Formats: sequence, C-alpha cells, structure tokens
Amino acid sequence: MMTRKVGAEWEGWLGFQIPFLLRHSDSLLDRPSFAPNLSILDREPYFNSWTGEEEGDKPAHYISFNPDESEQFTKKIQSIDHLLSSVQPAMEAWQFVGRAFGFLVKGFFSSGLEQLLWHMTTIEALFGEDQPGIVKRLRRRIGVVLASTESERKELGKQFDELYDFRSRLVHGDNFEKQVWDGHLREARDMARRSLSWFLNLAQVTINAHPVDLSDALPKRQEIMALLDLDRNATDRMAKVISLAPSDFPSIKKWTDK
Repeated sequence: MMTRKVGAEWEGWLGFQIPFLLRHSDSLLDRPSFAPNLSILDREPYFNSWTGEEEGDKPAHYISFNPDESEQFTKKIQSIDHLLSSVQPAMEAWQFVGRAFGFLVKGFFSSGLEQLLWHMTTIEALFGEDQPGIVKRLRRRIGVVLASTESERKELGKQFDELYDFRSRLVHGDNFEKQVWDGHLREARDMARRSLSWFLNLAQVTINAHPVDLSDALPKRQEIMALLDLDRNATDRMAKVISLAPSDFPSIKKWTDK
C-alpha cells in the first residue's frame, strides 16, 4: 500500500498493484517484448503548460520521488530484500512468522476494510495465543515491542484497542459505532509491518550470532511471549543476575547442598 504525496503531506490510500513488467534480454536472438497495454492504467487530465487548457488525458501519476527520495526508497527495498534472504534458515522453526507474512501480503493486496482485517490477523499470528485475555496480552506485547516510553505505550494501546474493536465488529457482522478512516487503515498496516519487522530482525540477530548451530539458539515462540509478558524492570534485573551467576543457574547444587 502507498499513500499519495501532496506537497509535503501524505494523504489518501492507494492499493499496491503492478500493472505490467518491462523485460529485456541480453541475447540478440530474442524477440523484443510487446509494448504494454496502457489502457489499463488510471487516467488523469492533461493540460497544456503554456495555455493551461485541457488537451486530453494521460496515465495518472500518483507517486513522485525526487532523486534523494528515490535513493532512500531503493536502499530501503534492498535492505528488506537482504533481511528476508538472511532469515530463511529460521523460517522452518518460526512457521508462525511465515504465516504472519502471508497475512500481511494479503492485506497489501486487499481493499477496503478487508485490509484492516488481514493486518490485525498478522498481529494476532505474531503475538496471539488461544488463551483468555488475548486482547490485553496483544496490547501489552505490542507496546513492549513498538514503544520505548510509557506515554508511547499508552498511545499505542489506545490505537490498538480502537483497531481491534473495528476488527471484531467486522468479523462478527456488527455495526460500526465509529467511522473507519484511511488513517485507521494506515495505523493497522504500520502496526502489522513494524511487528513483523521486529521478529525478522530478531531472527537475523540470532542467525548472525549462531551461524553454524541455529537449532538450539533460536528462541521458541512461547519463550519470546513469556519474555514480552515480563515487567521490563524485572527483566533488566534478572539479566544482570544471570550474567553474574554460575553457568548452571538456577540449579546450582553448592548453593543448596546441606
């Protein structure tokens, strides 16, 4: 999904699509490709730059990058491509991440409220579990991962509650008490994308630290959830204790021998 840039602001909501591909071959024996069918593209009026009069129409041009923006966009895509390639060894063990990735892709190619549904499903695939109090757990875990301060966590929690309410009403066929705006769709997409990115980067860090034997190094999903559910201060304190304790902590016989 992409938003449209108007001046310095981003607004609107554009679905992601690739209308055609341009291919070329280095072989002189290959026949040149046929010209793409431009009639499938959205159209917009074309105005004479001198007279200001409308002289017809042309393919619509929604997104425009200057050279710096184009370079940043290219680097970002290359970085994501490298990340996805580097974490492949972890995907067999972390199948839940692969499923979440599939849901995110479906959200990118959906329209209307279905986008929100798939993006929230992405979040549930990453952080959810079939236990009572799932909404509270999801809110807490997302706050721990995506926010760095208590105020940010509170604001993110409000966003999540509103988005999850939309999701629940959509799934159960209830009426919406509030209007769903493009901004809500962007928030759901951003929340899902950033959550998935966190897991992918966690996998990459683990792989980089244990390139040979990943089977024992990669944390299990339930272990990650247990860590996210801990109080941050308690986690920091226990990390310091574990770093100072003997390697066989917590079962240390000389501490408990009579």
